Amino acid sequence: MAELGRHIDIDSYGRHRPTRKIEGPDLGTQTKIETIGRYHFCLALENSIAPDYVTEKIFDPLLAGTVPVYLGAPNVGEFVPANSYIDATAFGTPAELAAYLRHLLETPRDYEAYLAWRSRPLPESIASRLPLLETPAKCRLAEFVYRRQQQGQGRSSGWPTLPFGAVSFVRSKLRRWRMAR
Repeated sequence: MAELGRHIDIDSYGRHRPTRKIEGPDLGTQTKIETIGRYHFCLALENSIAPDYVTEKIFDPLLAGTVPVYLGAPNVGEFVPANSYIDATAFGTPAELAAYLRHLLETPRDYEAYLAWRSRPLPESIASRLPLLETPAKCRLAEFVYRRQQQGQGRSSGWPTLPFGAVSFVRSKLRRWRMAR
C-alpha cells in the first residue's frame, strides 16, 4: 500500500496509516459500505494469502458498487464473479498497478466492464454456495470439526494440533504466561 501510494493518492480510513476520517457518526458496516461506494476502487487486502481465505474485504466493495483491487486468496475467482475485481498480483510493480488504475479512470468503458457482472445472473458455481450461508458460521465450523473427528482426523494423541506451527504455539503460551504473572 505504501509503495502504491507513491504513484496514486490513497485515502485510508482504517487504523493503519489513516489519511481520512469518517465524517458524522460511524454506524459500522453501513458507514463502511457508504464510504467505499464513493470511490471507483477499494484496496481489498486480506490478512493472509492462502487458498480459500476470502473475507468481507472483497465482498464489501462489490456490495458498495466499486471495484476491489484484491490481494489475497489465489483462488478468489471461485468466490466472486469473473472480471469483478482487479488482481493486484497480475502487475509486476505497484507503479504498473497505479498506471492501470489511471487508465481505467480515463477510459470509462474499460472501467464499466468491471461492473457488468451486476446486471447478469450469478454464475452457478457461486449461486450454489449461497445456501451454505443460511447456516451460521459457528455451526458450520462445529459440523466440520465433528465430521473430521468421525473420519479419524481429529486429535488422537492428546497433544494439541498446531495450526499455526510450533513456534507460534510456543510464543502464544509464553505471552499468556507473562500476562498471568
